[in-house]
Amino acid sequence: MQLDDLGAVHHGEGGAVTKGWQLVVSTTRPGDADPVVEHFIVAVFDQDQAIETLQKRKKLDANAKVLAFAPAPDLTMSFLNAKRGEVYAVSVVV
Repeated sequence: MQLDDLGAVHHGEGGAVTKGWQLVVSTTRPGDADPVVEHFIVAVFDQDQAIETLQKRKKLDANAKVLAFAPAPDLTMSFLNAKRGEVYAVSVVV
């Protein structure tokens, strides 16, 4: 397995799998309401750049807290047919 300079993993003779991060966004709501929690996969190799990409693309509220949960598994990235720089909404809990 080799990692190229663009953050893609090459498995031997096969194609490359884009690397990315699982990010969780929690946004507070007025009053005593529970926060809105959203889960994203961001196809950016660098964690800080992944967070920045999500903040810019989704125009997150100033109250939103972003947590880098973990690197996204190769299997998930393959399933999504993830393209470098893309943001994928995985779930929203309201």
